[in-house]
Amino acid sequence: MKRSIITAAVGLFLSGAIVTPALAADSESTASGAIQPRATYECDSAIGKLLQSGRSTAAPAYAGSVDCWLDYDVQNYNHGTFMLQYYGLIKGEGFHELDADGYYGAATQSAIIKVQHAHAGLAVDGVYGKLTGSVMWWGDYYDSISQWK
Repeated sequence: MKRSIITAAVGLFLSGAIVTPALAADSESTASGAIQPRATYECDSAIGKLLQSGRSTAAPAYAGSVDCWLDYDVQNYNHGTFMLQYYGLIKGEGFHELDADGYYGAATQSAIIKVQHAHAGLAVDGVYGKLTGSVMWWGDYYDSISQWK
């Protein structure tokens, strides 16, 4: 009896019917409920990202890819967070009261939540990732705004 319960539980876990908190934290969902795997790496740098306008912006990245995430962290300066704050939230989305300081604190998290509320289809979790970045408006080096290409 005990063995069949364990076998059933393992089967449910492997099939995805049981999601542990650790696995849930490693995914992000859209408002429609579609689960997208959460990026493995935290953004720690920036890359030049082409915008629909044909110009470029600086976007948070990890190892040259925008497939990364940023979350609440007031202990460690992060260059990716700085680029999100400056080019994405201040110049692009218009959160001029936000300080571009490289720390993902309450003000940055609140701004990301507002962005996620404004764009249908995103889960509102306050975590920046590729899905949030793709719908945001970004400032370029010439003070015009556009979305990622």
